[in-house]
Amino acid sequence: MSDHLLQAVVLAIVQGITEFLPISSSGHLVLVTHVFGWKDLGLPFDAAVHLGSLVAVLLYFRREWLQVAREAVRPFRKQAAPVSDPPPRPLLLLLLVATIPAAVAGLLAAGAVEAHFRGPVIVGWLLLFTGTVLVLGERLAKRRREMPDVTARDALLVGVAQVATLLPGVSRSGTTIAAGMSRGLSRETAARFSFLMAGPVLLGAGVLEAWKVTVEGDWGSQWPVLGLGALVSAVVSLVSIRALLAYIRRSSLLAFAAYSFTLGALVLVLNLAL
Repeated sequence: MSDHLLQAVVLAIVQGITEFLPISSSGHLVLVTHVFGWKDLGLPFDAAVHLGSLVAVLLYFRREWLQVAREAVRPFRKQAAPVSDPPPRPLLLLLLVATIPAAVAGLLAAGAVEAHFRGPVIVGWLLLFTGTVLVLGERLAKRRREMPDVTARDALLVGVAQVATLLPGVSRSGTTIAAGMSRGLSRETAARFSFLMAGPVLLGAGVLEAWKVTVEGDWGSQWPVLGLGALVSAVVSLVSIRALLAYIRRSSLLAFAAYSFTLGALVLVLNLAL
């Protein structure tokens, strides 16, 4: 296996695991690349692994995405007779509300984050922040409400929390799950909504990166690396989603908080020592 293929497999595994476990995918990718002294595989690879993780989200939550598709076409269909019970809140609307804050922040600040927040020391401090968020999420949680109870206000506040996850080291899933739990959602409901929110985020990231590459004409001859990265990312992401949802049905997020504290402190100590 060539060096680039090996690097693609390792980074795709890291992406697939850490995108959904609450321990920060961007932070781990920065640290792994730094430890091995690898050169960045570039935007094409970033697009490939993000789209691989998106495939996993679409497959695992296929029933929910079919619901979103039905809601999207409902305004163009003949209205059915009214029913006495109020309909559940449209999942499509909730996801749109949750996605807007991060989408706006990403467009405005992604370049600055990429230029100034990629170092291991910054990642170390932000991993400590992630651990703190997870602890607070557990402490503030009431865990009484399920998916049909999610409101547009919940979605907006979780979406605002997602803005912080533009910084490498701040876990997207961890921060949004903790925000949902602080709003009274059960762990599993908060996690499922967080993973559904990942759909638009991963799609936007993948499409934006692919568009930049297309404009720059930089696809080159990387197709084996890109295809392998996307495949590995999709398979590992699917396993990670299933594993985390099974885990949090019976356990808290404090183990992930301890991991984030430990890794963040280790990164900072090693950088001070070297």
